Amino acid sequence: MAIFVSKSEFGKEAAHNECVGGLMKTVKPSLPFFVRGLEIKTLLSSIICIWIISFSIPAIAELKTFVKEYTYQASEIDSKRSCRVIALEQVKRLLLEELGTYLENYTEVKNYQLTTDKIVTLTAGIVSTKILIENFDGKIYCLTAELKADPDSVAQSVLNYRNDWQKTRELVVLRKKTNQLRSQIRELKRQLLHYPTQDKGKKIEDYNKQIDSLNAIDWIERGTAFYNEKKYKDAILAFSEAIELEPNTFISYNGRGLSYEYNNNHREAIEDFNIALKFAPDNQWKSIVLGNHSIPHIRLGNYEEAMKDCNQAIALDPQNYMAFNNRGITQKFLMSIEAAKTDFDMAIKINPQCSQLYGNRGMLYAITDDLNQAMVDLNNAVALDSKNAYAYSWRGLVYAYSDKLHEAIIECDTSISLDSNNADLYANYATVLFFGKRYVLSIEKAEKAIILNPNLSEAYNRRGLSYSELGYYDKALHDLNKAIILNPKSPFFYVNRGKIYAKIKKYEFAIKDCENAIQFRPESKIIRKQVALCYAVIGLDFTDLGQYEQSTIYFSKAIESNPNKGLFYSLRGDTYSKLGDFKKAADDFTRAINIKPDYLDYVGRGLSYEMLGNMKKAIKDYDEAVKLNSKSGVPYYYRGMAYYKSGDYQSGMADIKIAAKKGEKKAQDFLNRPLIKW
Repeated sequence: MAIFVSKSEFGKEAAHNECVGGLMKTVKPSLPFFVRGLEIKTLLSSIICIWIISFSIPAIAELKTFVKEYTYQASEIDSKRSCRVIALEQVKRLLLEELGTYLENYTEVKNYQLTTDKIVTLTAGIVSTKILIENFDGKIYCLTAELKADPDSVAQSVLNYRNDWQKTRELVVLRKKTNQLRSQIRELKRQLLHYPTQDKGKKIEDYNKQIDSLNAIDWIERGTAFYNEKKYKDAILAFSEAIELEPNTFISYNGRGLSYEYNNNHREAIEDFNIALKFAPDNQWKSIVLGNHSIPHIRLGNYEEAMKDCNQAIALDPQNYMAFNNRGITQKFLMSIEAAKTDFDMAIKINPQCSQLYGNRGMLYAITDDLNQAMVDLNNAVALDSKNAYAYSWRGLVYAYSDKLHEAIIECDTSISLDSNNADLYANYATVLFFGKRYVLSIEKAEKAIILNPNLSEAYNRRGLSYSELGYYDKALHDLNKAIILNPKSPFFYVNRGKIYAKIKKYEFAIKDCENAIQFRPESKIIRKQVALCYAVIGLDFTDLGQYEQSTIYFSKAIESNPNKGLFYSLRGDTYSKLGDFKKAADDFTRAINIKPDYLDYVGRGLSYEMLGNMKKAIKDYDEAVKLNSKSGVPYYYRGMAYYKSGDYQSGMADIKIAAKKGEKKAQDFLNRPLIKW
C-alpha cells in the first residue's frame, strides 16, 4: 500500500510582462510574484496509491498437461470416500514427481539445487490436481487424474517459495504430516486384519479420522494453489472444507484468513487469524499469523493495531522479515519515513532474495524524491520475480514521476497483463494517467478498479481528483466523500477534498479539511506541504477578490504548515505590498531569498525598497536579479526605471532598451513614445 504525493512544484518562471505594474506610478506597485502563485490553482492533487503486500503472479502461458492412473485395492473397512482420498494422494504425488522431473530438465529449477522430494513438496502448494475418471466396484478403485501447469510460472513460484521460509515451512509440515498419515493408515489396516470383529469399532473410527486428516491436507494444498493463482473465492471454499474435516489446524485458518483478506473480506480475515493464533504450535508460527493479522488492519486504516501486531510478531521471531515489511508499510502510512526505511532495510537484510521487499522499499524511495534509488530497487524486484505485477506497476509510477508517460504506460500495461483482476494495479494505472493529464482515461481505470473492488478507497480518491481537474466538482466531492467513508483516517483524502472545496470557494469546509489532515498526522512534513498548498489557494482566491487582509492570513497559514517553501513568502510579500506595508513585503522577500535565491524575489524586494525610498538597495537587488537571469527582460526593465528615477538617464535608457529587445512589454511601451529610438 503506497502513498504518493504529487511531484509537481510551483514554476519559478511566469508570464512576467502581464503581472508587473507601472513602476512610475506613486501608488502601490503590483509586484511580479503573484502570477507564479496562480500556478497553484492547477496543482491541487495529492497522489496516493495502495501499497500493502505484493505476491508473485503467474502469467498465462503454454500449459503442459500430465495424466496419471492409479488403482487401489480396497479392504473391508474402506469406503468409496476413503479409497478416493488414498488414491488421490498417491496419484497426486506421481503427477508432482513427473512435473518435478520436467522442471528439472527444462526450466531454471535445475539451477536451484533442490531435491526431487523438495520440488514435489513445493509444487503441492502451487498446482492443483483434477480428477478425470473414477470407478469403484466395491473392491477395486480406479482413478485417473490430470495436472496442468505453465512450467515457467511454476519454476518462478518454486524459486519464490525456496526464498520464503515461511511458505516453505508450511508445505514441509504438510508433506511430513502426509507421510505420517500414510504410515499410520497402513499400520491401522494391518492391525485390523488381526482384530476380532467385535473389537474393530475403535480402530475403524481411528482409521476414518486419519482419512479425514489426509483429506484435509489435500484441501489445504488445493486452497494454497488457488490462493497463489489469485482464485480467492475457490481458496476460501477449499480451506473451509479442510476446517470442516479438521477444525483445529491453524494452517487452514491462516490460509483462509489470507484468502478472505485478498478477497476484501477484512473482518472475516481478522476472525480467522485470531483463531489461527490460538492453534499456532510455536512462537514462529504465532509470529507469522500476527504478521498476517496486521494486513487487514493496514487496509482498514487501523495503523495502531497493525503496529501492535507487527511489534509482537517481531518480538516472537526477530527473523520474520514479512513482519518488518508490514511494519514498514504501516510506518509509511503514519508518515514515519525513516522508520519505514529502517524496517524495509531489515527485511531485505534477513531475506535479500524476496522480490516484494525491494518493491516496497523502492516505492518508499519514490515518495522521498530519490527516483534513481527507487528504480534500482524496482529493477531488483523484477529481476528476482519477472511475474511480480506490482513491481511493474510501481516502475510505471516512477516513470510518471519522471515525466516519462510513454514508458509509464508500457509498465502499467505489463502489470495488468500479469494480473488483470487486480484492483490495486488499475488504481495505480489511474494515477499514472493522472500525472500525464489524461483525466478521462484516468477515470476509466479508476472505475475498473472500483468494479473489481468497490471498497478500494484510493480508486475513489483518484477518480475524484480527475473529475476535479475536468471541472466536475460535484462528482469529485462525491468520490472524495466515499473515499473518506471507506478510510476515515487517511489525511490525504481530507486535504484532497479540502483543495476541491477551495476551488469552489467553500473556504470554511476547505479549512476544516486541512485542520483534520494535520490533526491526523501533525508530525508529517508531506501532509503539511499538501495542506500548505490548500491554504495558498485560498489566499490567492482572496487576492482575486481584492481582500488582501484575508490573503495574508491564509498565506501565513501556508507558511506555518510549510515554512521552507519560499514561494509562500513571495506571495505574502506581494500581498503586503498591495496593502502598502512595504517593510513587511521586503522582509518576506528576504525570507524567500534566504530559502532559495530567485531573480523575481530580488525584483520584488527591490520594488519594496523603492517604495521605502531606498533606491541604492533597490538597484543592488536588481543587479542580483540580472545575475540570476540575464535572459529575462524583467530585471533590466526595473533596474532601468530605477536608474531613470535616480537621474541616471543614460544607464536607465540602456537597461530599458535591453529589456525591450528581450520582449519586456512595458519597456517596449516606454520606448515607443515619440522621439525615442531603439
